[in-house]
Amino acid sequence: VTGLTEGLDRLGEDGLLRLHYSLNKRIAKVVRSYRGRITRIDGDRVVVLWGLGRNSSRDLELCVRCADELLQIPARFEKERGQKVLLSMGIHRGSVLVPGGRKRRRLPAYTSLGDTVKLAHRLCQEAALGEVLVSEQVVGLLGSWCECEQTVQFRVKWSRQVEQAHRLVRVHRHARREHSGSWVPRGQELDILAEALIAADAGQSVLVAIAGEAGSGKGRF
Repeated sequence: VTGLTEGLDRLGEDGLLRLHYSLNKRIAKVVRSYRGRITRIDGDRVVVLWGLGRNSSRDLELCVRCADELLQIPARFEKERGQKVLLSMGIHRGSVLVPGGRKRRRLPAYTSLGDTVKLAHRLCQEAALGEVLVSEQVVGLLGSWCECEQTVQFRVKWSRQVEQAHRLVRVHRHARREHSGSWVPRGQELDILAEALIAADAGQSVLVAIAGEAGSGKGRF
């Protein structure tokens, strides 16, 4: 969040805190509508996670659609509250360490840690005002409902690899149902499944387990 402190002289500290609280309430409402969970509010930075408790193959799509809607908040906020603010966001996907959280209701239930959160933060830092940047890993999983373009490259302290960022250009309202399947080959898995079906048809007992991260295509397979 950028721009809130510019209203300090006009509103005073108490007025600015009330304005900040109002903005966070709007952000939280949108996040909840897309099944996200705010895990940290640290000054002007908000950390949101998907897949806590119960993950879904749609978590990544919900996250990106949420970010796209969050970009609409500043215009409405300025019109209603008279304060110009801008949002910048970074999106990355991966494992997140979430130690046991606090039990008090008004505090986040989780503290999110790990390189996934750090890379999302770096993407947010690299993003221009009013911009959403996604990682190379994320853009490879997005479907035709979302358009991105390649933008800045940057380095991170914990890896020698150069990270490539992609700018979120457009999110279409409806996702197309077709999928090329080119991002994950399924040849070997299909052969295994076919052999299992043949064995079951011959009267043998067969157990097939399908494992993978959320969003990797288990349900579609």
